[in-house]
Amino acid sequence: MWKLQIESSLQYHDFEGILSGQIREPAPLAEDANNQQKKDYDASLKLYKKANGFAVTLLSTTCEEEPLQLIVMFKTARDMWSKLQASYEQKSEQRLEYLYLQLLEYKKDPSDSVAVHISKLQKLWLELNEESYRIDACRLPQTLLIMRILSTLPEDYFEFRSTWES
Repeated sequence: MWKLQIESSLQYHDFEGILSGQIREPAPLAEDANNQQKKDYDASLKLYKKANGFAVTLLSTTCEEEPLQLIVMFKTARDMWSKLQASYEQKSEQRLEYLYLQLLEYKKDPSDSVAVHISKLQKLWLELNEESYRIDACRLPQTLLIMRILSTLPEDYFEFRSTWES
């Protein structure tokens, strides 16, 4: 949610390029630059300073304490954003791996009814699907959930599983 708010705020102000590097500090002018080049340079520098200042302020005032400690030493919004992405996207990928393992290793608790068991698997599958879509922009097939449910049913459901798989 926070990422969406930051990106939409920058987009509203036409500054979204500051995070991607499309808006960057212009290279210093050559000493023999003409008046038009100087005007262009001044306009580019002004845009960069305005966009960077706004983005740095936005990032540093909306972060909680822990992420703020990761970015406090950076001077540019792009560097701050890159650090936050590297830190939190790595955590997201680790969470995705964790959820995959949870789904693959899940076993029915003997005290759970079949309905509760299926509900727990569905919840896990939904979390995994949402995380997968957020990171890789792909949805998991429903058949993955169905096959996982079938493979974790107790032996009492052997005939049901066989019929379903047929």
